[in-house]
Amino acid sequence: ATGPGAKLPRATLAARETLRGHALRGTIAATLGSARLSLDGTAPLALTGPMDLSFRLDNLSASLLHAADPKLAASGIITARARLTGTPRAPRGTVDLAAKSMRLLTGPASSLPPADLTVHETLLGQSVRGTARLALGNRADLTLAGTAPLSAAGKIDLALNGRTDLRLVDPLTAAGGTVVGGILTPDLRVTGTLAAPGAAGTLTLAGGRVQNIASGLDLSAIDATITAAGRTIRLDRLSAKAGVGTIDGSGTFGLAKPMPVDLRIAFHHASPIASDILTERLGGALSLTGDIDTGTRLAGTIAIETANIQIPQGLPPSVVKLDIRRKGARPPPPAAPAPPVALDLTVDARNEVFVRGKGLFANLGGRLHVGGTLASPQPTGGFHLIRGYFNLGGQTLNLSRGTVRFNGNGVMPVIDLEVSGTASDGTVSTLALTGEASAPKITLSSTPSLPSDEVLAHLLYGSSTQNLSALQAASLAASLAELAGIGGGGPDVVGGLRSALGLDQLSIGGGTSAPTINAGRYVAPGVYVGAQQSATGGGTGAKVEINLYKGLKLKTEVQSNSGTGGTTGPGESVGLTYQFDY
Repeated sequence: ATGPGAKLPRATLAARETLRGHALRGTIAATLGSARLSLDGTAPLALTGPMDLSFRLDNLSASLLHAADPKLAASGIITARARLTGTPRAPRGTVDLAAKSMRLLTGPASSLPPADLTVHETLLGQSVRGTARLALGNRADLTLAGTAPLSAAGKIDLALNGRTDLRLVDPLTAAGGTVVGGILTPDLRVTGTLAAPGAAGTLTLAGGRVQNIASGLDLSAIDATITAAGRTIRLDRLSAKAGVGTIDGSGTFGLAKPMPVDLRIAFHHASPIASDILTERLGGALSLTGDIDTGTRLAGTIAIETANIQIPQGLPPSVVKLDIRRKGARPPPPAAPAPPVALDLTVDARNEVFVRGKGLFANLGGRLHVGGTLASPQPTGGFHLIRGYFNLGGQTLNLSRGTVRFNGNGVMPVIDLEVSGTASDGTVSTLALTGEASAPKITLSSTPSLPSDEVLAHLLYGSSTQNLSALQAASLAASLAELAGIGGGGPDVVGGLRSALGLDQLSIGGGTSAPTINAGRYVAPGVYVGAQQSATGGGTGAKVEINLYKGLKLKTEVQSNSGTGGTTGPGESVGLTYQFDY
């Protein structure tokens, strides 16, 4: 009447047993709601004694789980039949089980289709032979058939066939922001023993897809063929579409200890990550080699052909990540420790890493090496500034220093960009943009130390706030509000036009009196061609920059202020310089 089983339906039990020598003979009949159970025959008191039992179960409803535990709710009907002879140590006979329309009604699994399971097994003393079939709506239909041992030393001979639509697991993975798809077709056979299994056959994936909202991962048209041969699993073919490019791979994995692994993956103009913050095009290759038991090594080189890091428009000063949990649900278990994987990765940027947004443009290049382990990565190096500016208050401030690095905690880059200048009174003012690209922070500082409005006044106008005109003071106030995260968030018109024209740089700046338009793009790896035009028609310019080596740049510029035609004439100049940028 009380306790966990208080809500269970009324149960009845009737038993009649007779002890004959070393065995019990009789019948047991029970009911639980609409369920009926019966057991009759002879059961030995010793494991080696003979038995002759008949078992029957009808109409057992899965809804009884809710009566036993209010947190569980399920539907479906289970029936079973068994006829057992032989001895408990060497049973013989048949077992049939049918579970129809089985379904969980609570939790993420409630979105799964109802499952039908049918089992027919024949007990052969030391082994069992039969067939089990599992169907989940039209998403999965799998059959396992063959012989399995009843002891650890027995022989295995099992075949798995069927078809599974991977959209089946979406209800389980969607909570983590991951969506998967594709048709998985197994045609596998497992032989050997439990201690030393062997495999044969193939496992194919067609039309696969993996998307993760948080990281921006998006792989489509995934096709793979895995072949099992003895104690080796071989990845014969792996291909996936990543943006406009592709990813392919191959390799082997050993089932026997120490479980050797040798996997290779290559990127061909691939864009596996695509988000509002980060887009890229990659080349290069990675390899995972070693033994699972003793340790593996992930090594290779990734070439960043181009990358765009977009700072969000109108992002508030800080965004709190909420840890949402279902009421009554247990807290998630702690993350499993990372496997022992040593890292030897090189990321090579070909001078086409761009950081944009909030008036910022930075072009960077360089090389990053990641050592250490997967549990404790140790990045060294990074991407250094090639050119860049920061538009603020109608002024264009050239970046004086900048790097982009990765801290080993994910794919989100960490930026560190700086604008500095020395005013006529000797004050050195600095504006720094630092932090993860998804939520960077802007700080103002100076030597000697000044309030933020004074620092910004020295940067923008080269003087104190006391010497500003009314228009400059109003512009300064608007700039401070912009840096504080007030306003913004509108459409990036210039960015959309730059993308439509296929340019790497497009900006409008230079103040209200003589605004200028700057545009340019990389015409070859390390070769940048740019142009500048005054909006009032007062002057034009063109430049070519060739990045010869890290920090060494060859720059050619042509400037014209006369508006006359021809080659180099009055008011025009040509310059050829070698410039070091560190």
